[in-house]
Amino acid sequence: MESGIELLLRQIEAAKQLLTNRPIQSKDHAAWSDQTKASLIRIYGEGSPNIDTIVEASGTTPVWLFMPDDVAQQYVASCLENKLQMLEGCVVALRRKAKRIA
Repeated sequence: MESGIELLLRQIEAAKQLLTNRPIQSKDHAAWSDQTKASLIRIYGEGSPNIDTIVEASGTTPVWLFMPDDVAQQYVASCLENKLQMLEGCVVALRRKAKRIA
């Protein structure tokens, strides 16, 4: 359980770094998403709905065809912020579960 929490905390920190160092490069965002998915699989198992719920989550900004670059960047940031909040929720849930087991 503790190693799972640590994995998620690393991903949360990496997401915060991406958000701080804008514009977010698509290759960096893709690498973060891949690592997040791998971490979630290690924690919850291959078939867990938690994986798709977080990895496939979108942001709160609408998306449209031929979106201006600045709006597209805001969309990417919004998606990342949304995923960040979900990962923080997973950390809280894992900590609660660890307390119940202990």
